Amino acid sequence: MEDDVVLRRAGPADALPAADVWLRSFTAVLPSVPCAHDDAEVRDWFSRVLVPQYETWVAVTKNRVVGLLVLNGAELKQFYLDPAWRGQGLGDRFMSLAKQRQPDGLTL
Repeated sequence: MEDDVVLRRAGPADALPAADVWLRSFTAVLPSVPCAHDDAEVRDWFSRVLVPQYETWVAVTKNRVVGLLVLNGAELKQFYLDPAWRGQGLGDRFMSLAKQRQPDGLTL
């Protein structure tokens, strides 16, 4: 399954699908914690701020975004996987990419 996944820089068309991955991941990990922003605000932030202003990478399979990684220089700002894609090696691939992009180290 992992072999069908391509990691690539996000473009404007990836903002909403990446936001949906973030929303699904947040809900899966923190089901009882209310999000500070509604879904529309999250999608708007991804479209206006995150994808255009930061180094955003997406994992795509069959034209579906299943993960995202966001770097701001050496800072790892965002790292989320679709809940169905956890435990399949995709996180390791994203971390290898982040280390390649920032060989002097990463911060959180």
